[in-house]
Amino acid sequence: PGEWRLEDGWISSCYGERRPAPVCTFTAHGTGAQEFYSFLLPRTNGSSRVSVRELAARGGRAFELRDAGTCDQLLAGGGTLIETQRLASDFKWAWARFEVETGLLSELVLIDGRRLMLDGLEILNEAEPVAYVTARRVDDRLSVVINDRIRFHPGFMINEPGTLSLEV
Repeated sequence: PGEWRLEDGWISSCYGERRPAPVCTFTAHGTGAQEFYSFLLPRTNGSSRVSVRELAARGGRAFELRDAGTCDQLLAGGGTLIETQRLASDFKWAWARFEVETGLLSELVLIDGRRLMLDGLEILNEAEPVAYVTARRVDDRLSVVINDRIRFHPGFMINEPGTLSLEV
């Protein structure tokens, strides 16, 4: 429910200068509150194509961005629990990157929330809201930073999709 148009416009590569360039404009009409999500996906010539689709989700909006090697999921909500097939989160923004070949979690960014579940396993459940969480897989460990301090780089071993175990 909307349409894209190619129009003549301007771009600037330096403050105070501009040059003519084609501009794409999206127009939609509706009543009541409307939400629009834009995905800016920088690509180089020869890069694999990226597909973007909305996922079925309870409690909010969820999107999948997929290319040849990675599958990203973005959950966007107002602090209520959003659930997809793989992720559940009450963070206002939750982004997770999975490897296409293995399905393993490789990176994670969470903003403003308390809870995260991956494949039904509760990963994070804080009593108080957390401003942000970042995580990155290093070998088979998940290195996690919460609010600018390293919380743990332990024990969570990533064995296969949906299976995290605690190393003791």
